[in-house]
Amino acid sequence: MATATSSSKQPVCVPDSVTEDKVVHWKIHRRQLVNPSVSICELVDDASGKIDIRAPGYGWVTKMKDEGAVVVPGEGGISGERITDASASIPMVHAIPELHVSETVADEIALQDQQSLLAARKLVLLVDLDQTIIHTTNDPKAFKYKDVHRYRLPGSPLVYHTRLRPHLEKVLDCLSQYYQMHICTFGNRVYAHQLASMIDPKRRYFSQRILSRDECFNPVTKSANLKALFPRGLNLVCIIDDRGEVWDWSSNLIHVKPYR
Repeated sequence: MATATSSSKQPVCVPDSVTEDKVVHWKIHRRQLVNPSVSICELVDDASGKIDIRAPGYGWVTKMKDEGAVVVPGEGGISGERITDASASIPMVHAIPELHVSETVADEIALQDQQSLLAARKLVLLVDLDQTIIHTTNDPKAFKYKDVHRYRLPGSPLVYHTRLRPHLEKVLDCLSQYYQMHICTFGNRVYAHQLASMIDPKRRYFSQRILSRDECFNPVTKSANLKALFPRGLNLVCIIDDRGEVWDWSSNLIHVKPYR
């Protein structure tokens, strides 16, 4: 992990292909985190219609022209800070796994999340997968069992067999009323998302809040990610897992009987 924050200013300008003055209409706000998939504004004129502008990289917005301002070809309408490193290297693993932000931005996001949780009267629940809410094997003998989900992962010839813990949907439905739930697993990201689509096909419970082995800081303990995920503290966080040692037996942990 880095020890110093390093970011670079990056203005977003009207594309060179635009030959006429345009009116800018924003789709974002100052201090918002953006990435290349985010549409930041529309450039509009009466003659040629709308041009959609997307963020050039990962970072957050620092300055913006006024809504409805006229911009000319080559002129910058927005300025942002591109994140190249961070003092805490805090990844936004549930929404944008590859995005790292500084401690300051992470704290702002955490405060917003905390306020939203309190307003909804909910806590956070980190949910392990294997042997906590599901059981998976690639043993061919498992073909004889019923009520099992079978699938292959990309690039693997193996057939995986997954059985959901009894009454899982009912339990998740009940928990979702009181918790914002996150998947937290040592399975790799492809496996984690495969199981998430199986357990929560409509994304009602976990949405994209999935922390897999690919985002974990440490291959043997999940607790290493807690400060990065929750920089304002763990007072709103609960954990369910069949293995207590991977959380260093945190007081936030509810240790469950393994499902085998």
